[in-house]
Amino acid sequence: MRYFGEVASSPVGKRTIYLTKGPGFGSGRHPTTRMCLRLLEKCLDRCSCKKILDAGTGNGILAIAAARLGARNVTAVEIDRESAETARENLLLNRVAACAHVECMDVRRVHGMFDMVIANLSPVHANEIGIILEKHLCCGGCMILSGLSGFEKERVLRSLTGSRKLRLAEDLWEDGWSAVAMEKPFRLSRARQAGRKHDSFAGRGEIRSVCHVNTEMHRGSHPRLH
Repeated sequence: MRYFGEVASSPVGKRTIYLTKGPGFGSGRHPTTRMCLRLLEKCLDRCSCKKILDAGTGNGILAIAAARLGARNVTAVEIDRESAETARENLLLNRVAACAHVECMDVRRVHGMFDMVIANLSPVHANEIGIILEKHLCCGGCMILSGLSGFEKERVLRSLTGSRKLRLAEDLWEDGWSAVAMEKPFRLSRARQAGRKHDSFAGRGEIRSVCHVNTEMHRGSHPRLH
């Protein structure tokens, strides 16, 4: 990823994410966010995900990335009210509000099933939240968990690949942090399973730019990037 300073007038491109200055984790600079973005792109490159859940969206960076990469139904959940409002502003700024929306709520209250679940977690709650989120993952879906320390990563993998039967598809490590992508097996007949394509992860290219936007401006003026 590249980071920009002052930009007078930048078009919104598929590989560029604009972020307002405000509360909410997810600058794009932290290893846990970078790894989530890499895994997100690889997952979306190899399968079509109709519904995506971004659990604990922060400022909305992962939900925006999913929409930029072609997702058409993204639910971003954030418990902190101010962060949720920042995420909504960022969805509008990146012109993806038509296919992504933010709900201010605890992830424990999420309803419905999703083809992909993304969560950049606190290590303290990683195992508990991972188990909760797995219940909302469709068969054949992909779960991306980041923000894991070494000990918590092993605990999460034991929980989700054990009795819950998820399959570890990819494991990333950067600066003491881990991120994993896991797949939930299909419950299909053998004939249908044999006819389904299973490719290894191969990304279509990375989100190249994250721009931080100063939105302290008069109505109608153009965002000033910083």
